Amino acid sequence: MRRGSTETQFEGAGLSARPMAAAFRFVLRICVAAAVCLGSVGRAESDMNVSKVKALYIYNLVRYCEWPTSVFARTNSSIELLVVGADRIAADLKAMVAGKTVQGRNIEVVTSQSKTLPSSVHLIFLGESEKSAAKEWLSEAEQHPVLTVAEHEGFLSSGGMVSFHMDEGKVKLSVNLKPTRAAGLILSSRLLTVATEVRGRE
Repeated sequence: MRRGSTETQFEGAGLSARPMAAAFRFVLRICVAAAVCLGSVGRAESDMNVSKVKALYIYNLVRYCEWPTSVFARTNSSIELLVVGADRIAADLKAMVAGKTVQGRNIEVVTSQSKTLPSSVHLIFLGESEKSAAKEWLSEAEQHPVLTVAEHEGFLSSGGMVSFHMDEGKVKLSVNLKPTRAAGLILSSRLLTVATEVRGRE
């Protein structure tokens, strides 16, 4: 429709065939550039949706995980979530948990550039950029009852507890119960039913 209206406009101006062709090529380049830009926006929106889905999964992990009461200093202590290497997910998660409570506790989302795991953290999420440092984080987490979550392949085999992966454009969940039990954490069976893989079942 745009091409036709453009041609009509130039024809009505009494232009010769050569200027018309040049003008059409110019319009075509504009259309191609616009299509590329729209494609980029579409991909950005898709990435944003994936981020929100992962944030929702993390929130539900908090809802369906039981920590030992000894890890909380007070009965009303917050549940602290550390997100490393995934700023968009951290932002989506902060917005998602704002004003919400789980088991009577507020939820705090923090980020850090340090490679040291604070003792106050109850869940750590590692973005793709932290893949090479995953073993270091897991070694840190062994000192605390921390639910370890990541979004890269091989995380469960390295001793991680929960991993996200993409399958046909959808975010899927895998769980490793062995390190989860070793840390004294309990994941609800309701959560396990949505996982595509559950390792370490007794």
